[in-house]
Amino acid sequence: MRRGGASALFGIELRRLRQQHGLSLRDLSRVVGFTPGYLSKVENGRSPSAELARACDDTLVAGGALLAMANAEPAVRPAQLPAGIRRFVGRDDQLERLDTAGARVVIIDGPPGAGKTMLALHWAHHAVDRFPDGQLYVDLRGHCADDRPMDARVALDEFLAALGVPADGIPDSLELGSALYRSMLADRKMLVVLDNAADAAQVRPLLPAAAGCVAVVTSRGRLPRIAASRVTLGPMTPADSVALIRRVIGDERADREPAAVADLAARCDYLPLALRIAAERVVAQPHSLVRDLVEELDADGRLNVLSTYDSIALRTVFDWSYRRLDEGCARMFRLLGLHRESHIDPGAAAALAGVTEPVAHLLLDRLAGVHLVQKVGDRYRLHGLLREYAADPRESRVRSRRSLDRGLSSIESVHRSS
Repeated sequence: MRRGGASALFGIELRRLRQQHGLSLRDLSRVVGFTPGYLSKVENGRSPSAELARACDDTLVAGGALLAMANAEPAVRPAQLPAGIRRFVGRDDQLERLDTAGARVVIIDGPPGAGKTMLALHWAHHAVDRFPDGQLYVDLRGHCADDRPMDARVALDEFLAALGVPADGIPDSLELGSALYRSMLADRKMLVVLDNAADAAQVRPLLPAAAGCVAVVTSRGRLPRIAASRVTLGPMTPADSVALIRRVIGDERADREPAAVADLAARCDYLPLALRIAAERVVAQPHSLVRDLVEELDADGRLNVLSTYDSIALRTVFDWSYRRLDEGCARMFRLLGLHRESHIDPGAAAALAGVTEPVAHLLLDRLAGVHLVQKVGDRYRLHGLLREYAADPRESRVRSRRSLDRGLSSIESVHRSS
């Protein structure tokens, strides 16, 4: 019998029946003639022998249920991947890296709007034949409208249910649930997609240990505490950006205004989400020119134009990252939006924020860790659209001066004590 699925369910039912009869492992051991250690391993997912299954079925009056489980192959083959992206363009280098990573865990990280989820799902659908035992998917809600990431325990319970574990067989603790999950994936070839992760603590209990399984994690943070192969996304190339717009609006319209299409891609800073929103705006206005949208972006502001007529507006997606910053990082981020140059070093950032250079360095590194700034050598760069967002004085993002000062004072204190 194959380990991992049916054997894990056998172990769950064995433990339930044993406890229902008020027996300890030692008690059951004396009756069935197998050691407590072996029984413990079976309860935690090891395949039972035919003799043990028969003895336990008789002793616990299971009516043949344990025997049936011991002889059954796992029937559950989850296929949870959301629909793929119809108009996926580019990212050839990153797709090749995913194909050849050879790692059990791959983290796709990058700034908001870089297309991390699209890349993960596009690759997953094309690689599905490599994982004949199924695919698990969960949106961990690391960045979302209500600022409430999914608890790892909730995600784990959903995975166990998808693998066929009955509700009363799901362990009460995260640790036991994670152990059962790994047991059920043992000797399976499965793909696990952990989308929109908040941090390493949320991800770690959901990572399979089996050599035949691969976990693909997407996150706006780098998740440095997880050993993984990494694919970091940035803007698309100009050529791929133009190709994406053409794919959405159609060759006929694109061929009529090739220069305007190139200008539109540049105005979007080659950011996939901005490109898709802009292209959909063109499609929604069939009697307008592409050049009209370029001029609208210049006149009314890119963030304003790209944050309308879409359920996931660009400003909203940036908000989800901004709201998770601590006070000191939030203030530094906003001040960077007012800086004249796109690049800044820690010394200049310290002067701008009125903090010491080590504290400025710490804040900049934290912003780089969640891809709100990019570290380039000894300097830091704020991406064009993110820079406009950082300089935006919208009341919904303004915090009280007292809260900001309190956050900076706390960081200063931590630095002095370190």
